[in-house]
This record gives sequence, C-alpha cells and structure tokens, in this order.
Amino acid sequence: MAKSNFYVVWVGVKPGIYTTWTETSRNVSGFKGAKFKGFPNEESAEEALKQRWDKYISLAKSTEPIAQEENVLCHQEIITEVVDMVETTDMMDYLQAPWD
Repeated sequence: MAKSNFYVVWVGVKPGIYTTWTETSRNVSGFKGAKFKGFPNEESAEEALKQRWDKYISLAKSTEPIAQEENVLCHQEIITEVVDMVETTDMMDYLQAPWD
C-alpha cells in the first residue's frame, strides 16, 4: 500500500487537507467523532474533501448507508461542543447585553 501523503479531515478541530500526520493528529486527536483518512495524492484528497466522509469511511462492515438519525446526532454533538465553548467565554456576556 502506498504511503499517504495527504490527509483529509472532515470532522475535527479544523477540517481540511494536511500533508503531515503531525498536522492531522493535532486536528483529530481527542476530538470526539473525528473523521479523517489518508490519500496518496492531492487530487484525490481534494475530491474526497468535497464529498461526505461516509463515502470513504465505513462505520460498520455493513454496506448500508448511514442512517439519517445518526447523521443528525453527529451534527448535534458538534453544535453542543461549539455552544459549550462559547458559553465559557466572555462572548456570552456580550451577546446577552441589553441593546437599547
């Protein structure tokens, strides 16, 4: 198998294409539900990034497509994480300030 020189991160700290495992690891390690995969060249990585991650990564050995409910739950988890991050910053004080 050819060595992966390009890594696609669909779900992670900062989705995108990375050229080293070190960069990729920083964006997926410890990130709950991270979705990423290596590709042999930039062209295939760019094409993969345009597609849904479940086209390239199987959740099970089954060939059945991912259920709509599972996809929604994944998005809800990401939204919850973002809201948690915002709630811990001074931004919430700003957003809740009365506007005259």
